[in-house]
Amino acid sequence: MNGGSLGAQPRASLAGLMQRYVAGDRGAFPALYRRVAPRVRRQLRSRVGDPQQIEDLVQLVFLRAHAARTRYEPRTHDEDEALVAWFCAIARNTATNFVRGRCRERLQFGDDAERILADALDDRDDVESALVHRVVLDERRARVQAAIERLPARQREVVRLHKLEGVPMAEVARRLGVRDVAVRVRAHRAYESLKLWMAPRGLASAA
Repeated sequence: MNGGSLGAQPRASLAGLMQRYVAGDRGAFPALYRRVAPRVRRQLRSRVGDPQQIEDLVQLVFLRAHAARTRYEPRTHDEDEALVAWFCAIARNTATNFVRGRCRERLQFGDDAERILADALDDRDDVESALVHRVVLDERRARVQAAIERLPARQREVVRLHKLEGVPMAEVARRLGVRDVAVRVRAHRAYESLKLWMAPRGLASAA
């Protein structure tokens, strides 16, 4: 009888941890994070030249994975490597967005990202709703910014000053050197275009 093997526990598979995580086992995420994060980190380092951003991007990858976890489809062949590949695909997309500049000005989870990940690692009850809410906000901001960039320059300037910077219409008119009514016409046309583009059909045509 081999006494040294008494009490030894087989190491849980990554696929098993993911299955428990999706099913709501609050103890599964910390173990999954510890084992997958190094691979995610390497994936990001191979694509992002700014080492100071790596940890923020690692957090962003896991925040996105958390929001999408119920859509993960397990594979029957090499299921652990398939799971790692899924996380790495999210990492590649996150890195690509960052390199293109879509995340450069401000990672949309901001200063809260570290706290949210800490909450997930501490198994807080409200982490799911917080993460999903922030992912939705992140994606919505990106869509709004992309739509604003499509506007003609004169309309885009009015939206930037009035909507994003909170400058009153009269002051916008003074800064741009045009009549107040002209500024309001530009704003109306801009907001009508944005409303159209931000509708589901408009978003599909813009993609």
